[in-house]
Amino acid sequence: MPLIDDIYVPAVKWRQGEYQALLRLTDSAKGGIFPLITIPDVEYDFDDGTPKHTVHEHVEKFPTRYKQKWKTRPAWIDVDVKLHSGAMMNGASVYEFVFDELRKFHAEAVPVAAIDYAPATINVLTTIAVSDKLGVCVRVRLEHLMLPDFPLRLAALLKRLKMDKEEVDLIIDLGTPAYEPYKIFSDALRLAIGKIPVSMHFAPLCCLERRFRSR
Repeated sequence: MPLIDDIYVPAVKWRQGEYQALLRLTDSAKGGIFPLITIPDVEYDFDDGTPKHTVHEHVEKFPTRYKQKWKTRPAWIDVDVKLHSGAMMNGASVYEFVFDELRKFHAEAVPVAAIDYAPATINVLTTIAVSDKLGVCVRVRLEHLMLPDFPLRLAALLKRLKMDKEEVDLIIDLGTPAYEPYKIFSDALRLAIGKIPVSMHFAPLCCLERRFRSR
């Protein structure tokens, strides 16, 4: 999905403080944000004030809260790997349930893939991306980017996703970097980025593990 200039990409773990921060932004600020939302593993729900015990309990309110907090605005949607093999009460995967529900109110939600995701997960993401025609996001962790054969692995992933380079948003996830000496790190990073096909849509290079808070 084409990105606007000066876009801000917060990493949102979809916990109460984070989606409330999205909600409270002005409309003008929301227009300059394209969040990377990750549905976390099963955990305590501070909105309900209760712990969740099953995948279904944990995920079922995500689409409703997305609509309440972010409406139809665009976002990249990732899912914690611990939920990839989980299923809802009707047998649907987490991805299938979430995107089926988001589709009902025409949310501009783009699925997120990574080169180390299991083939079964990639198959589900391919079905979603082909159906919605909003493209796909590839989230690249630093250790993957630095692999000597990363361009080949990326090309193989796009082939499995049935996506052309022009349909791909690329996010480089630096984790929580503390790299010294910085110049050596930045030179190596620049060299690795230079091997990526230039026709892809780049999200701003940022440290995606910084927690998002309202300002």
